[in-house]
Amino acid sequence: MCLYCSNICEGNRIVKEQCSATHNRVCECKEGYYWQDDFCIEHTQCPPGMGAKIIGNTQRNTQCKRCPSGTFSAETSSSGQCIKHTDCGTLYVIHPGRTWHDSICSSCDYLTDSGALNILRDVLPGFFTNQNRIFLPLKLSKLKRFVHLLCKDCRPWLQSLNSRAPLLQYIAEWIEKAPTHQLKALPKMLQRSGLQNTADKVQDLLTRIEEKVSVCLNIYN
Repeated sequence: MCLYCSNICEGNRIVKEQCSATHNRVCECKEGYYWQDDFCIEHTQCPPGMGAKIIGNTQRNTQCKRCPSGTFSAETSSSGQCIKHTDCGTLYVIHPGRTWHDSICSSCDYLTDSGALNILRDVLPGFFTNQNRIFLPLKLSKLKRFVHLLCKDCRPWLQSLNSRAPLLQYIAEWIEKAPTHQLKALPKMLQRSGLQNTADKVQDLLTRIEEKVSVCLNIYN
């Protein structure tokens, strides 16, 4: 007896084989999903600092692992893997690589031609997002206190927030626009907010950059 093609591929399933005279339509999960318990479930996303140990397919989920020493992953991805830090060679190491970012290298020409400020703007947001997502997230109350120091008129907005995402977005936008003297004041502001560990890391970055700029200026003079 001939049967109707009854298998319908919908939702997150796509057609693997069309219905024919000999078999029903065959479905499979679309890219980025795997089959489990009669559902197509999205692959796990590995956050910065972690890479895909096993890349997911239609039948299995992605398995993440912490990037080992000397490697990093800067993206949130279900397939991205940890890659080796850049070898700075003859360039200055401005910021050693971590599991969530590559080594930051620079020449004297770049550092003394506004490059130091560009490096600050590129690296600083990660102190609030990536490294704290991997280890311990910054406390919401302390983040609010810090943002209030950046924006005195933001109290009503801050009182209504119950998540970190808008605060981290505000901080990233502030860093992008802040002048150099305000960026240099960040460690003290972080200390006042109770974010001592982040303050120490930012101060270490500022000190490294200032030391390298000083060396470069002495070379040119």
